[in-house]
Amino acid sequence: FGLIVPCWQILSSVLLVFQLLDTFLYPLLTYFECLFISVTFGISLSAWLSYVVCIFFGLNILSVLLINGLLTCLILFLPKRKLSQVVPIFQHEAKNNPALLLVLVSCLMLFSWLAHTHLLLEKENGFKYSVLATWSDLAFHLDVVMSFVFGPNNNSMFPPQSPIYSGHSLTYPFIPDFFSAVLITGGASIRHSLMIPTILQLTTFGGLLFAFNQRFLRHAPTALVGVVLGLFTGGIGGLSWLQGAYSREDMEFDPTQWYEWGEGEEEKRELYWFHLIGHVLFPQRSSTFSYPLCLVIFLCLLVATKKSTTDNQRVRLYLLSGITMGLLPLLQAHAFIGLSIFVFVHAFLDIRQMFPHLLFNEPRTRHRSSSSIFLQIFWNPYVRRWLTFGTPMLTLSLPQLYYLWNRVQGNEKFIQFYLLWDSETVSKSNFFNLWWEALGLFVFLSLLGLMSLKWTLFKFSLPFYSIFFISNVVLFQPWDKDNTKLFYLWVFGAAPVIAKLLKDFVYIFSEDSLTQKKYERKSDDDVTALSHKQKKKKPSLKGELVYSRLIICGLLVVCLTFSGVLGTLREIYPTEYWEMFDEEDQQLADFFIDNTDPLTTVVVTSDLHIQPSSSLGGRTKLLGYSSWCSMHGYPGLDKRLNDREAIYEYDERKIWRIAKKYKITHVLVDDTTRMSIDSRVPLVARLGSQVYDSPKYQVYDLTK
Repeated sequence: FGLIVPCWQILSSVLLVFQLLDTFLYPLLTYFECLFISVTFGISLSAWLSYVVCIFFGLNILSVLLINGLLTCLILFLPKRKLSQVVPIFQHEAKNNPALLLVLVSCLMLFSWLAHTHLLLEKENGFKYSVLATWSDLAFHLDVVMSFVFGPNNNSMFPPQSPIYSGHSLTYPFIPDFFSAVLITGGASIRHSLMIPTILQLTTFGGLLFAFNQRFLRHAPTALVGVVLGLFTGGIGGLSWLQGAYSREDMEFDPTQWYEWGEGEEEKRELYWFHLIGHVLFPQRSSTFSYPLCLVIFLCLLVATKKSTTDNQRVRLYLLSGITMGLLPLLQAHAFIGLSIFVFVHAFLDIRQMFPHLLFNEPRTRHRSSSSIFLQIFWNPYVRRWLTFGTPMLTLSLPQLYYLWNRVQGNEKFIQFYLLWDSETVSKSNFFNLWWEALGLFVFLSLLGLMSLKWTLFKFSLPFYSIFFISNVVLFQPWDKDNTKLFYLWVFGAAPVIAKLLKDFVYIFSEDSLTQKKYERKSDDDVTALSHKQKKKKPSLKGELVYSRLIICGLLVVCLTFSGVLGTLREIYPTEYWEMFDEEDQQLADFFIDNTDPLTTVVVTSDLHIQPSSSLGGRTKLLGYSSWCSMHGYPGLDKRLNDREAIYEYDERKIWRIAKKYKITHVLVDDTTRMSIDSRVPLVARLGSQVYDSPKYQVYDLTK
């Protein structure tokens, strides 16, 4: 019963968006495309609506019920089709597009299993576990989630306070974690609050990725190739397995991130890449929410380029894209940056439509008034649709950007000119070595495919490559590998380009190529009709030449995805699970929840990234895991690191001075701290009152 309110909140937000799309964009978008957009947009909209409500009323069960009631009223107010009308449409589309169902079922099974194993898997001993990169990053997201549930952000929503750096605001895209806090408040467990949105978003991500590829390629089998390339692309790391340098027992080795050719450390090289599923979608929850929304925008803008799309339909597509992009900054800043590059280049390439009669020798009347010229230039379809896009996008995003600017302003590590191939990760390299090692032939084939596209698709694809080249020379965050989040936006656009290149290579000069082009011309926009026609007449693939080309293309796909598939198998079948929390950790969290003030408590902890006082108890740390604080760009980090160490020194006046400076209330001593400062613990005991004691933890209250 605890899931009734959270599930209804998600379902009602999805139904609300679906009703709007059904009214304004069907049949321009298929019903399945409307469903995919409804899930990802509806969840994000629900998260934002919850945040706005909670700013005024705080995060509590009454606020959650108010949000659910508001969504329910909107659903009842809007016009809707009967269920008997909706089901046949879905059945018709599913029957004519079995490749889409294959992608959906595969993604649902894959991401459900990974969510089960990665997000606080509870075993018989009562301990909670995770694996690999998710184990590394999940604790931070729990810090943020529980700071809204039990911590200082429960009643003080704006600006939210950082749970890992006391005294500073949380300048991190926190909306995905806030949504989990809303679900917990509504009755969900911590595990369910993470799993349910993750499974829905990532299954939708797979469906949107296929829909985008199918719209781009107008060929369902080739769209499947594009999806595989988008999900599993990797570089030369998989060669380590072929050379015998990699075994499944080595949990530290990721074939998309490392290349080994021996047993020594000097025979191991880090590659500039991250596995999409294991290092981006699951550990970085902002990507879980933002990447599906990015695909929504790409899909809408692609549909808008079709000749059969009317101006009014384009305005609706641009409106949806603008609202979607406006939600992004506090979902993921990198996604917003990448889309800003994409949208700017996309608008620039279409700017000739703003001056159809003045600059390009098109038919025009001889006598025109100045007012007609003004309207022609400043109120033509090009201007109208970009105003429709820009107005909601800027209205929604500018307050978020102003909030995030406080993190960037004055910090030279953000937004700097930076040659990626000179980074610490791939030092003494060059552009070609960097991308050959990271992605193999992917970059070369994508550029070759780009050159082979017709003008309409070339013009649409070029903005993706702008993201790629700009991200090679501009660093947007202190850690250079964070630019991988931008490169994946390029991958989503480059994968169908490569898939089309491979398809053209197979069918070039064959008797079926003309037939295929005829189908594409007749079914330029109707994806369902195209899939139905392909079922009636498939390419015959006669001749050894076509078969040999098909084998070559298959081998190329295997080479491009071999490392990524190995990395995925590593996530699916981990050789061991890593502990996150046990019963003693939960008892410590319960102590902080029941006996400390969420608004004023500041806890000194060790540098371990998993701390129950914050990850389960929601209390603020003086200083969390130092690498996180460095990547988030908090000021004065080195000074605070020294002060944290000084807390345990045998200098009473220094300890009190630091405690007063940072308003420290509690000192937590764990096994790690005790090993390094065991001789200095008695001083802390004399200065503060011991208020908690267990085999693993001691807590000292400095206010008593």
